[in-house]
Amino acid sequence: MNITVNPVDDAPTVLNPITDVNVDEDAANTVIDLTN
Repeated sequence: MNITVNPVDDAPTVLNPITDVNVDEDAANTVIDLTN
């Protein structure tokens, strides 16, 4: 078995971007659901 790994210089991509989330500094804990 031979395995060849070739380096790739591509920028990372985001498959499912989320909307902007703003939370005040002294606000209660905030849970952000990152599931698809």
